[in-house]
Amino acid sequence: SSTMRTSELGSDQFTLDHRRLFDSLRSETGAAILLYSQKENKLLFANQQCKQLLGWGSDKVVQLFPEIVQPSKEEWQTALSRLASEPETRVQLSLKAKTGSDVSVQGIIGSIPTGLFKHH
Repeated sequence: SSTMRTSELGSDQFTLDHRRLFDSLRSETGAAILLYSQKENKLLFANQQCKQLLGWGSDKVVQLFPEIVQPSKEEWQTALSRLASEPETRVQLSLKAKTGSDVSVQGIIGSIPTGLFKHH
């Protein structure tokens, strides 16, 4: 018989909580939403509005985010570092679209202050 360690159960629960959060964010149609983990230094989620904005599907945005944000890598890093002292910050980025052109976007980056997704 196989037994599951507590850490594996915690990991499974975290994955399930991620899935629930992603499902609720998917229904948002008024804005492009990205969920980024500063701890993992990677994008975890992008909703379907990103396809209208950049031409990439959600999965591709997550997979290719380092390349997509490359034209504004410095601005992105600066905005993330500001979250250490501010709950949210406005940012203007130039993102690489599927067509190869750069798309100028304005947004708000905020840090989740408490709970399971703290610092996302």
